[in-house]
Amino acid sequence: MVCVISFPVGAFSDTFPSNAPIAGGVYIHANVTALGDVIIFVPVDYKDGFFSLTRGSSDLVNIGNTTITCNMYAGYNYNMYYQARFTRFNTLEYYNNYTGTLYRWEPMIVNTIYNTNLTIVDNNSTTAIRQISLDFIIQIVTVVILGMILILIMIKRN
Repeated sequence: MVCVISFPVGAFSDTFPSNAPIAGGVYIHANVTALGDVIIFVPVDYKDGFFSLTRGSSDLVNIGNTTITCNMYAGYNYNMYYQARFTRFNTLEYYNNYTGTLYRWEPMIVNTIYNTNLTIVDNNSTTAIRQISLDFIIQIVTVVILGMILILIMIKRN
C-alpha cells in the first residue's frame, strides 16, 4: 500500500521579521523600487484571495474590487513610515511625504518578496500559493504516521 500526500506550498517563507515595528499581523516583507527593503502591513480582512502577481514577476496586484490601504515601513530598523495602497486591479503605490513639498501617490514595483503570510492567488498553477506553518505540517505528519501504525496493527492481527 502506497500513500501519497501533496501539499500546496508557496514560494515565500512566512517567517515574521524580528525587527518589524508591529508585533504581528498580515504582512509583506519585500524589496521595492525607491525604498529598498520594506515591511507592508495589510489589514487582516485582506489576507486571503485579494492579491495576485503580475505575470512573470513578484509585483503584487490587488485583484479585489476595493482600494486596500496599508502601513509601510522602510529605512534603518524600519523607522520611516509611509502610507501605502493597492487600488483595485492595480499595483502598490505609496504616499511620498519625504520629498519636501511634493506630496503625492507614486507607483512602486515590488522587486522581491522575502516573506509574507498573504494567500496569493495564482491561476497559472493548480492551487493558490499558501503558506503552511511548520506546526501544521507536524500535525499532518503525526496523523499520517498514527494512521499507518493503526493500519499495520490491524493487518498484523489478521
